[in-house]
Amino acid sequence: MSQPNFFYDYSKRDYLLPAGCKNLIDVINQPRPSKGSAILPVEDAPTSGSLLREVLIPPLVSVRALAHLLGLKPFVLVACMIKDFETFKNTDDIIEFDLAARVALQFGFKAEKMEF
Repeated sequence: MSQPNFFYDYSKRDYLLPAGCKNLIDVINQPRPSKGSAILPVEDAPTSGSLLREVLIPPLVSVRALAHLLGLKPFVLVACMIKDFETFKNTDDIIEFDLAARVALQFGFKAEKMEF
């Protein structure tokens, strides 16, 4: 009686593996991204004008509205303000343009003040 084959041939399933991985062990051993790696520190934020996207921000804006302008979830901005700026705001709080511009810079946006 032959032994059952518990090891499957994954050569046909290469399209399911991430780039650079030959087998599932390579996937498991890949380094994990650090927490908050999507958020750039202020000193590492892009400064070149060609890399920054522009956004118009009013003088007073809620965190939820700013998140909508930047195309992000509100909790991401709240986490950024707590971690990087030590400012505790919830999604319905109003923030001034200076803080909004610094937060926008974290996500690659150049903020311009909207004039009325």
